[in-house]
Amino acid sequence: MAAPQKRSEQLAETLRTLVSGSTDIQGVAVISMDGLVIAAELPSKLDQARVGAVAAGILSLSGRSVGQLQRGELQQTLIQGSDGNVIITHAGKNAAFVALTGKDVNLGMAFLETREGAQKVSEILG
Repeated sequence: MAAPQKRSEQLAETLRTLVSGSTDIQGVAVISMDGLVIAAELPSKLDQARVGAVAAGILSLSGRSVGQLQRGELQQTLIQGSDGNVIITHAGKNAAFVALTGKDVNLGMAFLETREGAQKVSEILG
């Protein structure tokens, strides 16, 4: 009988499976609310620490913005750039899920895959 996988192994496998099985998502990261990278499957040209720090800043500002504008609780953030998109959502209470896409993607499918990935991560982190 095989030993149960560690959470870090489960996260790594989940992220690898998501990126390899998606035509829309090019990279993903799981970060703590203060921007530390818990797990990532990112394109090699991206620095994991930078992704974590930038995403945490975006998440914080987005949360404050929806509060100030009386839009309830933050569900997700989408930032569209000329070369692609950044989608950030919560993955449980203490983590966030960051997905990077190309520019010509089906955003509905990218949102769905992001939500499903965040849910799986939330379950792993407990």
